[in-house]
Amino acid sequence: MGLAAGAAGTAALELSRPVERAIVGGAVPFAPGAIAAAFGRALGRQPSARTQAVVGRLLRWSYGPGWGALYGLARGRRDGVPSTRRRALDAASLAAAILALELLALPPLVGRSLFRGRVLGALVVHVGLFAAVAELVVGRAR
Repeated sequence: MGLAAGAAGTAALELSRPVERAIVGGAVPFAPGAIAAAFGRALGRQPSARTQAVVGRLLRWSYGPGWGALYGLARGRRDGVPSTRRRALDAASLAAAILALELLALPPLVGRSLFRGRVLGALVVHVGLFAAVAELVVGRAR
């Protein structure tokens, strides 16, 4: 069920791209295409916009379901129906784990700090949305 949760969270992120751009006020440095471009630069290449889009989507659609699978395993199966508070804490824990990893890994890659106002706010919304949707899917399956 974790893979499905990750795929649902990833689909929600795809739909939220205009919201992220609005929060940041322009290009989103953690958008899939921006990360693909950064990988290309690290390899000494300048990928085309089409390549950035394709590679970015491949990265997103492997990374998101991967997080979902890990979350499904870590969350485990519960007997009975967990409380709303427990489910919120589970989702918040997933969001915090993803946020911590992205704040450590992405700045050196994309070449700019993610610790600034609107960008950080958009990243928090981004990981929060993913985690909330993933928890809804995992929770419904249990």
